[in-house]
Amino acid sequence: RKNGTVGWIKLTVSPLWHPGQEPSNHIAIIEDITKSKEAELQLTKSYKVLLDQNKRLVNFSYIISHDLRSHSTNIQSILDLYGMSEIPEEKEHYVELLTKVTANLNQTLHHLNEV
Repeated sequence: RKNGTVGWIKLTVSPLWHPGQEPSNHIAIIEDITKSKEAELQLTKSYKVLLDQNKRLVNFSYIISHDLRSHSTNIQSILDLYGMSEIPEEKEHYVELLTKVTANLNQTLHHLNEV
């Protein structure tokens, strides 16, 4: 460019045809497409950022799902054992375990709220 900056251009060359003759001249059209090319590059950059954020979000959802499923499985297992037990001391032990598991679940939920 006149100001010394570099830009993008689109060059279109067309032959000039005269009936019954070979083309003798050409017409060249030069168009400055810098703004549209810069917008395209910015859009591509934004798209890549969005893809990266989406991958991280999917991974985060897998972690959350695993953590919550782990707690719910523990709770269900303890309740199943509690239901099968007929010994009061065992039932008391299962209630203690259930208290610990629910405290861990609450802590996980607290951490998720922070995130």
